[in-house]
Amino acid sequence: LKYINRRISFTVCFFTLISTGCLYSQSRYPLIEYTTENGLSLNSVNDLHFDKQGFLWITTADGLQRFDGYRFQTFKHDASDKKSIPENSVSAIYEDQNSNLWITHSTGICFKPKAKNEFINITSVLSALPFRYPLTCVNETDSTVWIHNYPSGVYAVNKISMKVKKVYDLPGFSDQVPI
Repeated sequence: LKYINRRISFTVCFFTLISTGCLYSQSRYPLIEYTTENGLSLNSVNDLHFDKQGFLWITTADGLQRFDGYRFQTFKHDASDKKSIPENSVSAIYEDQNSNLWITHSTGICFKPKAKNEFINITSVLSALPFRYPLTCVNETDSTVWIHNYPSGVYAVNKISMKVKKVYDLPGFSDQVPI
C-alpha cells in the first residue's frame, strides 16, 4: 500500500509539473498562424524548406514564397518575363551544396541561382523524357543533382551544362509510350 501511494503521489506531481510547464511555455512562445489574410498566397502548402540563409521557402499551387520572419515575397509566373518562375503550381524545393534552389512544378523543373531573383527553366532539356508525375530532387554530388520521377526512374542533371542522363530504370517501367 505504501508503494502504491508513493507511485500515485509521484504521478500526480509529475503531471502537475508538466502541465504547468506547458502552460507557461505557451505564453512565452506564442504560435502565429499565417493564412491568405496575412500574406500566404494559398492556405494549402505543398512543401516547406529552410535555406542556409534562414529563409523559409513555401511551395503552393499558387506560386513560390520566401518568408523572412516578417513578410512574404511571392514569385509567380509572368508571361512577359522569361526569368520569372515558369509555373505557379509548385510541388517541391531542393537546395544544393552551393545554395542554389531546384524547384519542381506541375510541368517540370527550374533552377534558381543563389542570391538572384530569377529562374532558369530546364524543363525543355527534360522534354524528351517521359515525366508523368511531379519530379523530386533527392540528392547530389559535386557536379550532379539527382532527380527521381515515379514511375520512370532516376535522372542525373549536370549542374554546369544542365545536361540530363537517365541513370536508373525503375522495375516494370518502360520509356516507350504505348500507341
